[in-house]
Amino acid sequence: MSQTINFNSCQLVISDSVDRVEYSIQGKIDEGFSAKDIPCINRKHIHLNLKAISNFTSSGINQWITFIKKLCESAQPVLDECSISFMDHANMLPRVLGSCTIRSFLAPYECECGISAAMLIVVDDHRTELTQNVAPSFACTCGNMLMFDGNEECFFSCITLAQSDAG
Repeated sequence: MSQTINFNSCQLVISDSVDRVEYSIQGKIDEGFSAKDIPCINRKHIHLNLKAISNFTSSGINQWITFIKKLCESAQPVLDECSISFMDHANMLPRVLGSCTIRSFLAPYECECGISAAMLIVVDDHRTELTQNVAPSFACTCGNMLMFDGNEECFFSCITLAQSDAG
């Protein structure tokens, strides 16, 4: 079963099955995003796909925190493909994560050839590097190595914090 909820600047699609629910969110989380309008479906597996979140406003972030807090009351949701914007906000304000686990996220990279890329990083595949605040290595289509385009210690801090909380 699938349900779509449209807000001012974003859309939420909820795909529900017997033991899994996935929330896919696209757009800007702003004052139109309303936590009270989102059903929190209790399933064994709860996933949020966040690759298409483009930005947050201050009022949007407050609604997001309310939504995540409510969603985390009955389970520990998994976050997939977190956008760069989401990661920036999660690192500035850890409450954005609630008790969710980040399984994968996009990170900014660039190459000396001029290409910029958002690379998908799967936490379990790169846990050692991430907990040491070292960006995983990726090759560019030109053959050169991509360079992480940010501050590794800041960008990976929510991964490091989650690892220390689990350990």
